[in-house]
Amino acid sequence: MHSRNWSGLVGMVAALAFVVPLKAQSVALNAAAEAGGDEVHLLFSELALVGEGTGWRPVGTIGGYLVLTEGENSWGLTPAAGLRYATDGGFLQGQVGWALRDEEGSPFFGGDESGLHTALHAEFWGEGTWSAQGLASYNWGADYLWSRARLARRLAALASGGGVALGGELVWQADTDDQTILGVEVDGYQATQIGPVLQWTTRGGGPVLAFSGGWKNSAFGDVDDDTWYARAELYLPLR
Repeated sequence: MHSRNWSGLVGMVAALAFVVPLKAQSVALNAAAEAGGDEVHLLFSELALVGEGTGWRPVGTIGGYLVLTEGENSWGLTPAAGLRYATDGGFLQGQVGWALRDEEGSPFFGGDESGLHTALHAEFWGEGTWSAQGLASYNWGADYLWSRARLARRLAALASGGGVALGGELVWQADTDDQTILGVEVDGYQATQIGPVLQWTTRGGGPVLAFSGGWKNSAFGDVDDDTWYARAELYLPLR
């Protein structure tokens, strides 16, 4: 069942190449690396195909991640397709896909069960002085939510046409249902992260670098830990 649904979603993402002409599509890579004081580390990448221009546009993504923990690593793969409504100052996007998970791995970041995946993504950059972001994704098979809100203000314009911005972020992720371990129900994993964000942008929709970090609270079962996190992110347009 999982394999059949996953194959269907991969085909749906690939079919987006025929929805609009290739010359009217943009392709971009998103990548992130995160380290945490609770020994939960993350590597994430996502390839996105989006119809260019304003108004309603098709979008397809294939995302993958690797969670590195002490003695128990896990992976995930999520093909998804949806629609984006874009303006000159931002966009709102919704997607549906299939979350394929390592069901023998850790529950961190994306849950430990495969299932239907839904996601919302909002970006605002307006005239360039302020920027805002909202992300939320939910794996219905694992009952797992990951969400992030960011707000930043440009500090300085660069001679190259880009800029440097400083802001803050709030990340919240959680199992929305209890976990059963050795026949006993325990509170599922959840983590809250709050910290500053430093972002470097280039002119004309070029590469974007972001660095963030700060306080992290993670809880799993009877364990509750206040610690730190640090993250580096790259947005790289490929065409």
